[in-house]
Amino acid sequence: MDSKHAGLERRKILIKPGEYTVEPYGSADVTDNRPMKIFIKYILLHTLPTDLSDIEKVAKYINANKDAFLEEEILPVYRTVEGSLIRSSHDPAKNIGSNIVAEYIPATADKGGELVITALIDKEALAALEEEGEFIYKEIREGRATFSMEVWFKTVKPIVFVDNQVKVVTIDEIPEGALTLGYALCDIVEISGSGLVANPADKEAITLEVRNAAENAEQASEQTVVAEEEAIKQKVATEETQEPENANEQEAVPEQETANEQETQLAEPTTVTTDTAKVTVKAPVAEPAVYTYSSSSNSEPVTLLTAEDVKKIMSEVISDYFAEAEEAKKEAQNEIDKLKTEIEELKNKLAEKEKEIAEAKKESRRAAIKEKLIAASIEFDDALLDSLVEKSDDDIELMINLSKRKKAEAETVVNKTLSPQSRDVNPFTEYRKTAKEEV
Repeated sequence: MDSKHAGLERRKILIKPGEYTVEPYGSADVTDNRPMKIFIKYILLHTLPTDLSDIEKVAKYINANKDAFLEEEILPVYRTVEGSLIRSSHDPAKNIGSNIVAEYIPATADKGGELVITALIDKEALAALEEEGEFIYKEIREGRATFSMEVWFKTVKPIVFVDNQVKVVTIDEIPEGALTLGYALCDIVEISGSGLVANPADKEAITLEVRNAAENAEQASEQTVVAEEEAIKQKVATEETQEPENANEQEAVPEQETANEQETQLAEPTTVTTDTAKVTVKAPVAEPAVYTYSSSSNSEPVTLLTAEDVKKIMSEVISDYFAEAEEAKKEAQNEIDKLKTEIEELKNKLAEKEKEIAEAKKESRRAAIKEKLIAASIEFDDALLDSLVEKSDDDIELMINLSKRKKAEAETVVNKTLSPQSRDVNPFTEYRKTAKEEV
């Protein structure tokens, strides 16, 4: 925010009751210093009613896990949930918020008690869960979120129906023929947290209220605003009772107040709509006076701002906010474009390096194949080398072996001359004949 609004944090803006209202809608979180938070109120658990004579009333407060809670067990420990975490589906890696305040509404004879939690949901944590977070955010904002408790306990007591009565007994005291309705969790050590789940055991563990951070801050500050208004009224009343310096000044203030009241009564409501909030202001028809009251020349004057002043200030603040937001958006987009350019340059450099590596590998393989061919005394040319580079080592070895065999066959002398009479000569007969001659 620029320097001309730097003094807003130190100025008291005092508005007469009913002059204007601020109604946040949509994404009005920008009016608060914590725009990434959502405040919710929900029921975490129910206790059994105090009267156990009616089985239908009791059974209503036994959850789907057959668990139930007694008021005397919950009262000492229900505030242990304060400060604990809210997890998506009880997953320790998916913390989405925190339980801030616990309030127990006591049970009656006809109705079970309720443990009501005021909690804070972190929208940044939801964003980190991507699609799951988007679904959870929608469920929360539309009031459909349901919850399940996390509790540490030591023992259980059966809840039985016998002799037309519901009784809570120990395991050793279960009467013969009794119908077990469920189990009361006892000796509870801690309510350690809660989980946002789709199917809770307690079907009535539902969302009661959802507020954004701005709405929560507005509700929390209502009493402070009223107190400030009462304080200024008392100060003005005290100063009016003091004797003025002259009679003219004594009569001037009431005349101005009367005129201002008449103008205000004739005024019609004026509505100003911005991207973040709808401001309804009862604006006077004529330009109203601004009254300054001071008990002495040394005291700090207290200024009562008109509705027009408030509307102007709020419009300037909101306009400045959106101007800054738009500038930040442009800067962010410029950074994104710069990163995209750098990424493309890195991709191109990587592609060039990969190409160089591939060429180097090819030349290395070409040299290795060339050495093999020289060692095998096989003639070759560049075309043959280029074709062999793409082939596997087994194919190259086969080619070399075939070339060697072909070369060896070419060098072997084969006598292909055969006389016509040789076909009719019996080698054994010729042998015997030669042997006789020798003898």
